[in-house]
Amino acid sequence: MNKIKNGIRLFQISTIVLILLSTHTVITVISSFISEGNVEFVQEEDREGNLRLDLSARSTNMGFIPAKLGIEITLFSYDNEMITSNSTLLILDGRADDELEMSLFVPEYIADKYDLKDGKGVLVVELNISTLWELFKITNILKVVGESEA
Repeated sequence: MNKIKNGIRLFQISTIVLILLSTHTVITVISSFISEGNVEFVQEEDREGNLRLDLSARSTNMGFIPAKLGIEITLFSYDNEMITSNSTLLILDGRADDELEMSLFVPEYIADKYDLKDGKGVLVVELNISTLWELFKITNILKVVGESEA
């Protein structure tokens, strides 16, 4: 009977340790990603009039276990029509950091149709941070609204 109780206690302690390690890992990854200066959006227009939105970011995992950082960027019109989307997955080992770059491309006729060159539109960034084979996962959605119509 004591062996069963000891086994249950060991399981409970292991679970608590894994939850604490996971929480620490996820918090360090998300806080390093959204801290000032680590994320940059740049809007550019090429010679043909096509619009490109670039995201460059740096994230650090100060935890001891690996983490996955999934990022999806979606551009919507004010009418809630999805214009374009892109996503990527960054795997951060424990005590590591990495950079990522992503782009959204919008052809000129679509950019003109929705007035995107004037900063009108809604940019949604979805962050998914997970660890321990996705047993511990947090999702954060950031929404950036451009100039509103007068």
